[in-house]
Amino acid sequence: MDLIHFIVFACIVYIAIVLGRMSAKNDMRRRFASIDEGQNFTDVESVINYILNLRDQVETLITDKKALTNSLKMSNYTSEKLTEDYKKLLEQLKEKRKECEAQETFISQQGDSNKALVARINNCADKFDEWMQKLWKFVSDINDNGCELGTKIAEYCESKSSANKKFIYVTGLVNKTYLLSIGQVEVLKNGSLKYSESSRSLGNYASKDNRSWLNGLKPLAELSLIKPRESKPIAFIADYYDYHLQAKKFKEVSDRSFTVISESAKMLDYMREIKNEFPNILYNK
Repeated sequence: MDLIHFIVFACIVYIAIVLGRMSAKNDMRRRFASIDEGQNFTDVESVINYILNLRDQVETLITDKKALTNSLKMSNYTSEKLTEDYKKLLEQLKEKRKECEAQETFISQQGDSNKALVARINNCADKFDEWMQKLWKFVSDINDNGCELGTKIAEYCESKSSANKKFIYVTGLVNKTYLLSIGQVEVLKNGSLKYSESSRSLGNYASKDNRSWLNGLKPLAELSLIKPRESKPIAFIADYYDYHLQAKKFKEVSDRSFTVISESAKMLDYMREIKNEFPNILYNK
């Protein structure tokens, strides 16, 4: 009887232990169901293995966290360094921007200055063209009048050389007197005189009549310098028409010369005006 009671008691204890373990398993299953719904815990070992696996995962996560923390610190350091470099770059860009703005202002001012300079140069060029045109007219007029003057001089020289005239000579005689003649007279060795067809004697140079009409003509003052048998012209007799023509030609030469001189003086005056006006035009005063 006692043995039966003991066996029954033992069975009851065993059943209680089994039911307790089953209850504990169900409780653990409920507790770990939120961790991994697909995990099927069959016994305590599987729970322990799962927990160990979780521990390994946690340690891995901790290791990853440390790595991430270090990486984050490095990223923060890099970010701070980049932020500092960015600020420095911004400061440099601000300085460069100020320099660019100053350069832009300078270029704008230089552009305005260049525009004013170009306007001044164009004004100078226009004024220079005006000056050159007027100077060209002066030079052309002087050249034309100079050429005309040369023509007039040539005509005057031609009329003078082709005019009908006869020369009056003083000839030294062997008796140390002087003969006045129209045309040259040859004194022969014996002292006699030989006249050509176009020559004739006017008598002794020192005669009262000859001195009277020779007065004012300033013939040779140094008659003693004339050697015997030597003749020198002291005056000439010209055809009145030819003389009048020569005077007319000479007046034309004189008038043309005055025109050239007058045009030259005008050009010089104008060049003086240009010299005085040029600085005002150049510097836009």
